[in-house]
Amino acid sequence: MELSLGRPSAPGTTGRESMNRARTWLSCFCYEGLSAIQAGRMPSISGDGYIKQLAESCYNSVPNTPTDTYLCAYAQVLLVAADETRKIEDLLQREVAQARDTVCSSTSVPDFSILTQSQQLPEGLTAVALSADTKLTEVIDCWTAVLLSRPSQSGEFTSLTQT
Repeated sequence: MELSLGRPSAPGTTGRESMNRARTWLSCFCYEGLSAIQAGRMPSISGDGYIKQLAESCYNSVPNTPTDTYLCAYAQVLLVAADETRKIEDLLQREVAQARDTVCSSTSVPDFSILTQSQQLPEGLTAVALSADTKLTEVIDCWTAVLLSRPSQSGEFTSLTQT
């Protein structure tokens, strides 16, 4: 990107400008991640080390706003969701490749009935799904604790979780 938002700020950048750049990049990441989920595709913005660093530290930076905590929490949930979705996608692609190889190599005429015979989930899918559930639960529990520990936000968060 021309604005280089996906990289740390240059030396000499003010704290406010650095936070605005970080907020803008995290907002772009979150918006694009949500759009990708809704469209059923993988996010195009990589959840590289810089995004992870921002999501883990931006909410405690100075200066910050009360909404920075929510933005960082949402970014971390999207990072976990993207990582786990990639694992599931890889697993399913391997399964399709194996089925294709079986269909095309079994006889001289492709036998596609083999694709509809299997009623089982691909091997390893349950383990990947359980791992994703565990990781998402850990991230959500961590951010719930952070949000509840902040006096200016805890009442608002508590009322939202009770409705």
